[in-house]
Amino acid sequence: MTNLRVKTGSGADAYLSASGAGTDADPHVMIQELDALALTAATGLIETNEATIVVAAPAAGYRLVVDWLALFVEEATPATVTVRDGATALLAVRLAADGDGVVMAFERGKELRLTAVTALQIICSAASAVRWSVLYRVEAA
Repeated sequence: MTNLRVKTGSGADAYLSASGAGTDADPHVMIQELDALALTAATGLIETNEATIVVAAPAAGYRLVVDWLALFVEEATPATVTVRDGATALLAVRLAADGDGVVMAFERGKELRLTAVTALQIICSAASAVRWSVLYRVEAA
């Protein structure tokens, strides 16, 4: 599994994998471009079919920008996972079997830019265990 090197709030190196914390960097990931951005990492597990806020809405006048996103199902129950800008669907991925997943690294200028003061949400079509990881930043709207 690819691990992605990110900076913590204190400036230390940390490694992010689809299952949470990784142990080392993958030499095939283009770190140089990501290092230039002030990215925040978040990861979690969704086990419900209700909308889940994975990154809270920023303050007035700002919006979230998603640069990297990973989604993996951790059980046999298939699910369609929808990533949302508040209540608006941005993309949907069908994860049919245990271990199915997708990693999306968005090119500069083609990131997922959310509406100002809106949370990043994920909703699953079934109560399946879906692991998510995201690298995002906040910018002026």
